Amino acid sequence: MRLFERGRLGLVPTPSGERLLPHATLACAATARARDELREFASAEGHRLLVGVGWFTSQVLAAAAVEELLTTQPRCDVTLVEGTSEELHLRLLRGELDVVLSTPSDEFATAPELESEILWESRDRAYARRGHPLAGRASVPLADLVAFPWITSAGPESRTPRLFRVCDELSIPRPAHLLRTDSVYGIDRLLRRTDAVMLGGALPPPFTLPFMDECVTFDVPELAATYRSLIAWRRSPPPGPAVRRFVAATRNLFLSAHPAA
Repeated sequence: MRLFERGRLGLVPTPSGERLLPHATLACAATARARDELREFASAEGHRLLVGVGWFTSQVLAAAAVEELLTTQPRCDVTLVEGTSEELHLRLLRGELDVVLSTPSDEFATAPELESEILWESRDRAYARRGHPLAGRASVPLADLVAFPWITSAGPESRTPRLFRVCDELSIPRPAHLLRTDSVYGIDRLLRRTDAVMLGGALPPPFTLPFMDECVTFDVPELAATYRSLIAWRRSPPPGPAVRRFVAATRNLFLSAHPAA
């Protein structure tokens, strides 16, 4: 069976090679991780940790968890990679990340190859600036919102397809103006200075983001869904010391603020 063909630009994979590529990528990543595990035995303190974080959790928990990890493992080489839950979990399955801390919607299904733990759950709500034309209303129907710009993720995620699907099912026009960004600075500025709205979850105290103190929130009944903070890692191979300590540090940060959780 041929896996590659030679063309003008060099070797290119055949259809069979394309099907094998994800497995080869995972095998290469596992080999790299095994090499790192051997280095850990040679140097008990120093090793590498690749963490995928959603932009909410990167601001709220991930950086604090890394700080906690480095108090016990100061030589740990840590990389934080931001993205949506969908793309980060795919990279985790491919072996490109060691652990993912993100906030998927309730429509997102965690792959059976992954172990996961929910840190908290809340309901999706719409965010807008104080002084927004819809401010002061506890609940706003979707038909009243589609005339305003919507801030959505620039990457693959589930909230925007859900928004479009519900609009189509209810024969409501889709929002005419989408502002696609995953930048915390960009979202903060757009929410403060425009009439844009954004769908997201409420964070449990004392966790907060800069723009939250300057925003009002309201329910959108047609888009009701659960917002979760989820940490996930691969079942096989078993997580190494750095992953276990990062998971424990993240869990402890949340439990210290919410002992009854």
